[in-house]
Amino acid sequence: MIGNGTVRDTLFVNSFFTLATSVVTAAGGFLFWTLNARLFTAAQVGLAGALLGACSTISSGSLLGFNQTLVRRLHATSEPSRLLNTSLLLVAAAGTTVAAGYALIVPALVPDLGPIRSNLPIFVAFVLVSAMTGVNLATDAIFVGHQQTRLNFVIDGVLQNVVKLALPPMLGWLGAYGMFFSAGAATLAAVMASVLVLVRWFDYRPRLEIDRQLVRSEFAFSSGTYVAELLDLVPPLVMPLLIVRALGPESAAAYFIAFQMAGLLYTGVFAVSQSTFAEGCRQRESLRALTRRAGRLLMFAPVGGLVMAGAGPVVLGLVGPEYRAGGTGTLVVFSLGAAVVAPTALSTALLRLTGQIGAMVAMAVLRNGATCLLALLLLSRGLIWAALAWVAGEAVSLIVPAWALARRAVWKARS
Repeated sequence: MIGNGTVRDTLFVNSFFTLATSVVTAAGGFLFWTLNARLFTAAQVGLAGALLGACSTISSGSLLGFNQTLVRRLHATSEPSRLLNTSLLLVAAAGTTVAAGYALIVPALVPDLGPIRSNLPIFVAFVLVSAMTGVNLATDAIFVGHQQTRLNFVIDGVLQNVVKLALPPMLGWLGAYGMFFSAGAATLAAVMASVLVLVRWFDYRPRLEIDRQLVRSEFAFSSGTYVAELLDLVPPLVMPLLIVRALGPESAAAYFIAFQMAGLLYTGVFAVSQSTFAEGCRQRESLRALTRRAGRLLMFAPVGGLVMAGAGPVVLGLVGPEYRAGGTGTLVVFSLGAAVVAPTALSTALLRLTGQIGAMVAMAVLRNGATCLLALLLLSRGLIWAALAWVAGEAVSLIVPAWALARRAVWKARS
């Protein structure tokens, strides 16, 4: 372990760079869309946004849980190249398959997306970018497993943003696809840089190989993790639809902006959670000691929540007076809810570390099911109830890890 001081604490360092990568990436995304709004028409921006949103969703669904498997197994395997080759190939294959299916089916329902099916170069580009976006997420997990998240900051936070911002002025003649190709080229550059770094500094040997024994041995962990991560996509997809139906599109816009602002706090929480999982996989440290270390880092969540609850309404006013009027209460609830999100995220990491995958899936089912059900029942009372439903779902789900981790502690004490 690298020292006990905060500056040299690997948990702190990797949490910091994970958070910094997310913040810089978000800032780069804001600049990217602001630039494109000046270069392209609103219709072109909307089409590009739909395509890139589809790529993002497909990439998340193509990970198959191998992002967590890489963090879990990388430090212990005697053949890291086989682990990396297997994971990256399966993620790429899943992304290619799902993206091809999307490109062949969805344009029949959304005619504006027709070129991704009828134009072969655009079809190939869409499938390639979707698959490589998933691969890039997997290489991010590799650097987390190596406890080198500073490399994610350099590659995703700096290189990817530079490429993405440099290309749109040169590809304006392609319209919406100029934006899409700009973001796609940035993703490809990040993947190539990641592979080169792995080859140069981590002795990675790329090959077309799949370790079937690894897939079989990790199936329960990776599939359970995958199911839990898919379940966590449900509220972000369902909540806007429920809000539009109950309160109208203006309320949905206010909810989206408030959630995005609170997401800055949640990103920090998830950074600590992921780094805690990586730290626990690599270091021989008691679960209690690791939990205390992570808990100390997570103290920023309630403090940050109080700050955002106070300052957030002012920022909402800068976005637009209608957002301040409609979203202030929602943002306050989301901000204060960071105090609940922190133990929930940490509990998920602890369940992964202790191999209690069934409990982790049950926790995701309870959390997301309660959130959607409460929103369905309470949204007619006002937008703030959407945020209350979300925070309540997080709080209720803590029942599962409390029981599972307590049961494990009792079992260990008796054995």
